[in-house]
Amino acid sequence: MTSSVQLVNFGAMPLGGVLAGALADAFTVRTALWVMLIGFALSGLILLAGPLRRLRDLPSGRLDTRL
Repeated sequence: MTSSVQLVNFGAMPLGGVLAGALADAFTVRTALWVMLIGFALSGLILLAGPLRRLRDLPSGRLDTRL
């Protein structure tokens, strides 16, 4: 599981670098940095829109084995 998560995380870094470079080349470096800042600031909205917001208690840890 850890390897899969690291593959996705580290695999996204070169993609982000290429996209940031293309954005900076198309516009300016300052514009690319502003776009990154706005994207980073709005990324918290994903947590607010998901089911995580409605959770009040931690999961019990017990699995339901009834199938």
